[in-house]
Amino acid sequence: MNKELSDKIWKKEEFIKDYELLLSEGFKKSFSLFKEDSQLSLLSLKRLLESATIFSTTEEKEYKEAAYKIAINSLLLFKDNLENLHELIEFIMLRLGNFPAIDLMSKKGLKSDAHDKTLPFLSVVESIQKTQENTLQIKDNSFKLTDFQKELWGYLGLGLTVSLSAPTSAGKSFILQNFIMDKLITNNRFNAIYVVPSRALITQVSNTLMKSMKDNNLTNVSISTVPNISKDNHYEKEVYVLTQERLQILLKDHPEKVFDLVIVDESQLISDDDRGVILQFVLENLLNIHKETQIIFASPLTENPQLLPKIFGIEKFKSIKEEESSVSQNLIFLNVENNQIQLETQINQNKVLLGTETLSFNDREASLLSKIAVQFGMGHNNLVYAGGQAKSELIAKEISNLLTEETEDETILHFIDFIKDYIHEEYELVHSLKKGVAFHYGNIPAIIRSTIEDLYSQGKLKYLVSTSTLLHGINLPIQNLFLENPTKGSKNTSEGRKDIPIAPLEFWNLAGRAGRMGIDFQGNVFIINIKDWIENPLNNQLDKNVEIKPAFQRHLVEDSSQLISFIKDKGHTSGNPDSQGLETTFVKLYTHFLSDTLNQTFDNLDSPVSETVRNDISSALKEMYKELEIPGSLVRNNISISPYRQEQMLQYLIKKIDKEGPTKFIPLHPLRDWKEVYDNYLWTFKRIHTNLQKIPGKDRSHFYFAPLAIRWMRGESFSGLIQDAYDFKNKNMKGTPNISTVIREVMSNIEKQLRFRYVKYFSCYLDILKFALDQTGNSSWKENIPNISLYLELGASSRTMISFMELGLSRATASILTIVVKNNNLNTEDVKKWLSKVDLEKLSLPLVCKEEIINLFIYNKLTRP
Repeated sequence: MNKELSDKIWKKEEFIKDYELLLSEGFKKSFSLFKEDSQLSLLSLKRLLESATIFSTTEEKEYKEAAYKIAINSLLLFKDNLENLHELIEFIMLRLGNFPAIDLMSKKGLKSDAHDKTLPFLSVVESIQKTQENTLQIKDNSFKLTDFQKELWGYLGLGLTVSLSAPTSAGKSFILQNFIMDKLITNNRFNAIYVVPSRALITQVSNTLMKSMKDNNLTNVSISTVPNISKDNHYEKEVYVLTQERLQILLKDHPEKVFDLVIVDESQLISDDDRGVILQFVLENLLNIHKETQIIFASPLTENPQLLPKIFGIEKFKSIKEEESSVSQNLIFLNVENNQIQLETQINQNKVLLGTETLSFNDREASLLSKIAVQFGMGHNNLVYAGGQAKSELIAKEISNLLTEETEDETILHFIDFIKDYIHEEYELVHSLKKGVAFHYGNIPAIIRSTIEDLYSQGKLKYLVSTSTLLHGINLPIQNLFLENPTKGSKNTSEGRKDIPIAPLEFWNLAGRAGRMGIDFQGNVFIINIKDWIENPLNNQLDKNVEIKPAFQRHLVEDSSQLISFIKDKGHTSGNPDSQGLETTFVKLYTHFLSDTLNQTFDNLDSPVSETVRNDISSALKEMYKELEIPGSLVRNNISISPYRQEQMLQYLIKKIDKEGPTKFIPLHPLRDWKEVYDNYLWTFKRIHTNLQKIPGKDRSHFYFAPLAIRWMRGESFSGLIQDAYDFKNKNMKGTPNISTVIREVMSNIEKQLRFRYVKYFSCYLDILKFALDQTGNSSWKENIPNISLYLELGASSRTMISFMELGLSRATASILTIVVKNNNLNTEDVKKWLSKVDLEKLSLPLVCKEEIINLFIYNKLTRP
């Protein structure tokens, strides 16, 4: 009945005219362009609100979105002009199941206590019943859920594997994190893994979980971001927050570990070239260990979330596809020409003119993106998207130059001092922070990145310029998002190096960052000169959903000829960015061949593989198997590295150890004498380059990466690493090096080379070395091999520093505390005791580090005697 009535209303010209007028005036009001009284009559407003109450009872996404937009824009424009407006809007929100919006009305003083007296009796009953149905109780805390959150919670409670697709601001992370808390409260023993796509998300998720522990008065729970299970770990309830690479390390070192729950955040990234194959591989390993593990796949705006459980042969699962957001995003198109700005929005696929403005700034040094962000973002929390790290620093500099007032906030000023000491006094962040502006990208050290996020969330920073690190999962209270020809890196083409435009899914994922549940009713997305973009992600705007295509399947089906050629080429390199996805797919196929499940693997794919391709791959793997001596266990542990290259390293080590003995091939502990360690690592890096990667012999990069790795593993600060790199360039290049470029290069080499590339190659090298020692009768030497891959991942090698990091402290704070302690061999219990006794006020620690330690006491319930 209401569906038919809604259809009729939706087609009426009078409704369309009033609806477009209400939304366009609301958009103007939301960013201070609206300076006159509304042209919408109260009679038209009442008719719109009546329509919204009808729309709110349907299941149609378009109608429910319209109901929400009518309610919010009516509140924005007429909150003081219409009696009982607040009560009616609250009732519409209640029917929509949008309790966060109702709570936000209360926070903003827009909710009346009298609605029980003004609503009809049946509506009051409906309100009470709906509120009770959507209230969740966890221990002493109660939450009102949206309809989507309530549905998701119900299926999670049944223990089912769930694959869900929902917009960025639908509140799925809130439910998943509280589900973990509920399990920790109600179970005596519980182990969970929260898989995130980037290190940038590790800190945010782990901090959120620790805050939830505090809220629920939970003790004796370990939340760890380190892929290491300490011998002194006695926790019966554990949650690991890890990337798929860190999870791979954990599973390799502890193959017996069983997990009750696995949450895969941003699971659509199983489509990513190399890392998607790794994600699929580690999840398969988890299920092989314990088939009863409950897995939750969470992704935004995906067409086929049901595919994910099927990939892993999971028969009992629930697929949930939610398209509604609890927050509205306004798309505002800015067409700028000759300092004149024409503003348009899109309502029901129609472009509606909002008006024209004159560009306020004539600064020729600043980009259009920076000038637009300052003109339309004043007084709000703004995210400005930049396609690269250097670009993000430049835009932040431009915005700060356009602003006049410098901050007097003590926290920001202390943070600036810390950055000067920990990074460099000329780091661009030092200058932009003075104006309340920051930039954010993945290579920035975690303590700085997380502090920027905290300051922005507190409203102390009004402008954040970010690269694609914010595409996946980082949750911040963004009111305005500014986009001008957004890209995500570049790639080599036949025509040279070209920028990569963001895809439609990535655009909507970004747009969904504008406006956060419980903080905003709506967010604004400013789209600047879209006619000049490389590609228009809105060409198919009606369909925001994108199909998931697992990288493993894509390489098998769509890139089969390149894959077969790669397998047959015994001399291929390892780690080449252009073929890394093919390499990882090849290794994964070989593991299935070794376990005699290759045909089953082909059969389980969502898309068929031709008989010709099956036979060619099978034949190539059979021929390869005859030639290789590398054991299957080593190949499985090193999924990203070609078996041919592993074989080459194995034969090299066996031959050399037989001839020269084992000592020179075993990496020394990084804290030993510098000269000994340097010589040892110099040739270890060279062996890896020559045998595992097959880099040409003329390559001399080991002279750079060996000392960088040693200093990194010794826990040295970024300032020292950056100064060394600057001095080296200053000595060996013409002209004076650019300090900003040097800083970015050092950060990139640490994040992308040491903590990613060399973690996996050292892990493989050490595995092969241990096997070679067994083969040559030198097994006793294995106990002398340090865990270099873990040290590279953490940037620490002293037991004390690692213990501080296992508690949840950043590398920066852990490094400073290790120097203070003057003991390199403390376990986690030892450092807990030390922290509980030390007087923080007497330690000359940066304020940022002190706050980390204070939060550690608060969240983990550490107590002082």
